[in-house]
Amino acid sequence: FIVVDNDCTIHMLKSNQFEEIEESRKKPVTLMKLLDSKIKALAVRPTGFMIALSCENGCLYEWNYNEKKMFLEPKKVFEDKGKPTCLDFSPDGRFLSVATANGQMWFYDYQKGEKGDWQPQSQSTNVSISQEHSSRRVLLQAFSSDSKYLAVADDFYCVTLFKNDHKFGDPTQPKEWFYNGKVKAQLGEITSLNFGKSMNENGEVRLRLFSIGKDKTLIEYDVHGSNQEGLKIVSKFQVICEFDVCI
Repeated sequence: FIVVDNDCTIHMLKSNQFEEIEESRKKPVTLMKLLDSKIKALAVRPTGFMIALSCENGCLYEWNYNEKKMFLEPKKVFEDKGKPTCLDFSPDGRFLSVATANGQMWFYDYQKGEKGDWQPQSQSTNVSISQEHSSRRVLLQAFSSDSKYLAVADDFYCVTLFKNDHKFGDPTQPKEWFYNGKVKAQLGEITSLNFGKSMNENGEVRLRLFSIGKDKTLIEYDVHGSNQEGLKIVSKFQVICEFDVCI
């Protein structure tokens, strides 16, 4: 586990440390304490030894916890109104997605190496998570296990779906991230957002997307049947529970 504290220090904990009884055996290993601005979001790349972290001052850094370099240069600096709120790597490690306070998503493609850039939509510099509420703050994001879809939740209780595919569905065109539907279904703040998989009647793997909020409504969305006209809802289920719930 990679964790960060209020002093901008990054620590590493091994899973077996949670089972220890003695306090001395529970102490984490300090990985880095070099930043002068509070860390607001952090993600570990599934492939390699890379940590991406964004700070309160709007700077996004990458740090190799194997090399343990003492000095970091910002990979990107975000504007005051568009500072990162959360970030994540795709399961295959190819993409880094950064969500911002002004409702935008930024994608970086590591497969392009040093020539890589923050991946655009229609050659612009950013992808808006909303056509109607583009300034909404992004709170959560989740990649599908195949790294082809990204779902995000904002503070207007909306879920937006992005898809990485050929432009206009034309296999001769390069793949890029594009908006693939949005819906406001929850009546309270969305607390969990996750993809899952199941088998259909033909034995084929089917991607599923769920959210749950403080209204305790579990909602499933139609991943494959949605498009830019909207994110379709498959079902709603009211969870009867005294406590807050998550998935």
